[in-house]
Amino acid sequence: GEAVLGVRYDDYFLEEGRHPTRWDLDQVSTEHPIKVTHFSGHGHVVNSYALEKAGITKDTPDPTGGGVMGRDKNGEPNGQFFDCNMVPSSVFPRTSTTNQLEALAAGSEAYASQGATTVNNGAGSSLNTFKLHEEAVEKGYLKVRSTLWTSVNGGKQIRDYVGNKTGITKADWDEKGMIASTGIKYFSDGSPQLRTAYMTDPYYDTGDLPEDWVSQPTMSPEQLIQSVVDAHEAGFDAIYIHANGDAAVDMVLDAYEEVRKEGYRQ
Repeated sequence: GEAVLGVRYDDYFLEEGRHPTRWDLDQVSTEHPIKVTHFSGHGHVVNSYALEKAGITKDTPDPTGGGVMGRDKNGEPNGQFFDCNMVPSSVFPRTSTTNQLEALAAGSEAYASQGATTVNNGAGSSLNTFKLHEEAVEKGYLKVRSTLWTSVNGGKQIRDYVGNKTGITKADWDEKGMIASTGIKYFSDGSPQLRTAYMTDPYYDTGDLPEDWVSQPTMSPEQLIQSVVDAHEAGFDAIYIHANGDAAVDMVLDAYEEVRKEGYRQ
């Protein structure tokens, strides 16, 4: 019943030259939820047990706002989720704090051994992430300075936690100078390797997707502009936006241009 996780598979180097499916993973187990994550970090594949626990069936609608849920020729979900996370975290619960600290220690040691002094967590950080890094510092696990990019709410919480009231350009470093919240992170599209990067022209090879496939953004242009405005008005001017496709880049530039207009300046 415990989750089994695999990371960094690359379909290009697999013998079959394709992504795994739920049925491939079912050969490993149908009694444990299994998830293997693509090396890009933008997709994963789960087995039938995980789909069942998540209640995902042939009738489950495709994701909106970016991402692809894979299906076979009969419309059955094949376990592939690219730039969309439709399987709830309860199916794959977060590992223990001890395991997370050990992972931080191992990663920190790997960077330090190669001479790196500062690393960045480019997505998904929160106040809990900040506190986890604090514990790693206290235990002597963290050997490199670590910067965290967060949501707007996460950034506010960290700013309040460390007592930084300036909040506009000054990084919110902890008192030991080892951890900082340095910016807000958004995603405007996905990954070219998984054909989820938002393009102006169709992909040269669309695979199992429609011939006119250009993917789709994670947010509408209006939503992206509002997200940038929200971060700016909350006092954060370091706003990092993931944009791989040229259409996504255009959206990001438009959003940055909008926030520079007279009405949004502080």
